[in-house]
Amino acid sequence: MNIFAYRSRSYKRQVWNFNNVDTTNVNGELSELDWISLCENIKDIDEIYSRWYGYFRLIVEKYIPLKTVTIRAKGKPWMDSKVRLSIKRRDRLLRFHKKTPISNNVGTLSGST
Repeated sequence: MNIFAYRSRSYKRQVWNFNNVDTTNVNGELSELDWISLCENIKDIDEIYSRWYGYFRLIVEKYIPLKTVTIRAKGKPWMDSKVRLSIKRRDRLLRFHKKTPISNNVGTLSGST
């Protein structure tokens, strides 16, 4: 009998960072490519799509940078990086409060000096 519950772990994944797209170069290369000559002698629609997608993907990968994100298993939708930072700050202030006498840290915890 197994009494331990399985916990899925978080993992890292690379995604395209669309905030830093070099749109002028992407549009330039896509407009310069001769799409008709790429596919003119091919009769199979799957082969045409495969060729088109291959060239499109090469151009897009060149000008859209990748970023690494952490995918958390069973993550709640409201738990974003801002909430995690707030929780981390709260916990750090709580540890600080427990280590020092209350008379010394009242001004520090309230944010005034």
